[in-house]
Amino acid sequence: MLTGRGPLQAGPAFTLAFIIAAIVCGLAGLAYAEFASAVPVAGSIYTYSYATLGELAAWIIGWDLMLEYGLATSAISVGWSGYLQSLLAGFGIHLPTVLTAAPGADPHNVTYFNLPVFLVMMAITSLLSIGVKESTRTNNVMVGIRSWSCCW
Repeated sequence: MLTGRGPLQAGPAFTLAFIIAAIVCGLAGLAYAEFASAVPVAGSIYTYSYATLGELAAWIIGWDLMLEYGLATSAISVGWSGYLQSLLAGFGIHLPTVLTAAPGADPHNVTYFNLPVFLVMMAITSLLSIGVKESTRTNNVMVGIRSWSCCW
């Protein structure tokens, strides 16, 4: 849904943006590999900064990671909220506009709370809290359903 609109507005720059993002992700992976090889205990930037710079730097890095994950999951959840609303609309269920966007997101309508985003975030958080094995199984099922639905 979101990536479907991007190429229409950006044109060829959309493809270039994905190429640049892939290169940056590869460089970030190399940086994390360097951290992991320097301090092979856990292989995280938190562990590396704790071992090399101390507790204060590790604390700051930990909070930076929390902010990064919060921003990333909020952006992804908004996209999944659109998918959830489309799925519900297919069954004839339409949520009120007040509960489908962040406050002030739609200047033409009053919005208080994005309920689908909250539900998606809570479902994913619950799944991750259960454990890695269950999360992996669920991910495999979702990928299988996605692969199967693309064939039809």
